[in-house]
Amino acid sequence: MGGHLSPVALAYRLATDTGATTRAILENVILWLVPSLNPDGVTIVARWYNRTLGTTAEGTSPPELYHHYTGHDNNRDWYAFTQCRNTADGRFALQRLAPEIVHDIHQMDANGARLFLPPYLDPVEPNVDPLLIDGVNALGSAMAWELAGQGKTGISINSTYDAWTPARAYQHYHGGVRILSETASADLATPIDVPSTGCSARARLQSA
Repeated sequence: MGGHLSPVALAYRLATDTGATTRAILENVILWLVPSLNPDGVTIVARWYNRTLGTTAEGTSPPELYHHYTGHDNNRDWYAFTQCRNTADGRFALQRLAPEIVHDIHQMDANGARLFLPPYLDPVEPNVDPLLIDGVNALGSAMAWELAGQGKTGISINSTYDAWTPARAYQHYHGGVRILSETASADLATPIDVPSTGCSARARLQSA
């Protein structure tokens, strides 16, 4: 859900904010926003959430697949390209446009870090150019540093996610920096409380 809404919020900010940072972005960056690579899945989740509001099923996963052929894993088809949508996205967005940086927005379970950013876990797939890994590490660390400076806690780097499998990491195999962010989930649109005493992993991250 966050990955679907974040581009919309970013577009609004870029269209309305008059600050120096936004002006610098608009003057110097070619930005391509994709609200969702699987809009059908978003519709399925939203429909199920609205249907179950106020029931014991509120915030649960829908009892149907997000995608008819690849289930919940169509975002792991970035090397075999068995699906027409992924093939079209790959040819147009990643080959023709050849972005230097891709921000791949995802969500993870609720009981870990509040936010994951690169650097990724070792080992890194050896066919990825070391310069790209240097770029990923530098940019991800800078993002984490900036957020921590704003007082945002629970940010995890060098943990959880690797840079080995090509299944969902097309970009860094083909000449660009891929920043994967994984935000802690709620129950879809229903807020949840995660007490630090109830999650030792989160407590360790917060204290670190």
